[in-house]
Amino acid sequence: MRKLRASGQQTLRINTKKNGEKRLKNYNFNQEKSRQDLVDMIVMHEYPLSIVDHLGFRRFVSGLNLDFAMLSRRTLRTDIFENV
Repeated sequence: MRKLRASGQQTLRINTKKNGEKRLKNYNFNQEKSRQDLVDMIVMHEYPLSIVDHLGFRRFVSGLNLDFAMLSRRTLRTDIFENV
């Protein structure tokens, strides 16, 4: 991965397979959007704030994207109340 901007967006280029199959050329990661999506998910489904401390949840998230900086419960609570 290479850094494109100071905002934290990154691009991952995936090569085309030998059989010509193309799935994804570019992938942009945005920490702020991912953070907001996490807040929205927790509010929408009424998950406990402690989910961010669960080992299984942390493993799942890091498996999706190692670049995501997990929030603490306290930061999550602050983000939720800022969006109300």
